[in-house]
Amino acid sequence: MDIKDMEYVVTIAKLKSFSKAAATLYVSQPALSQAIKRLESKLNIELFYRDKIKVEVTEAGAEFIKEAEEILKSISQLENKMKLLQYKKKKILSIGISWSYGRHFMADILKIFK
Repeated sequence: MDIKDMEYVVTIAKLKSFSKAAATLYVSQPALSQAIKRLESKLNIELFYRDKIKVEVTEAGAEFIKEAEEILKSISQLENKMKLLQYKKKKILSIGISWSYGRHFMADILKIFK
């Protein structure tokens, strides 16, 4: 099981449709169905009741979705934290200024900048 499997299950449950979920996830409907069948086989449990008209989440599917949403939320939060850390990295700023201006103005400007 991986993150994609969790995203697939959560999306199908929200949209209550394999074809709508496939379009949202930019995968083909048969590929999505096969991925869910593989996951269900691996877990040895059905996550969805399916027929040609509707898709319903099983009790086990509801539990899976609950946990998967928490995991996906944690992953998203971690990614956001890492992006923030990228922006907080110290950068080097090079300023070109003549010696006479630098001597008179740079000390005050650097205090403001810092």
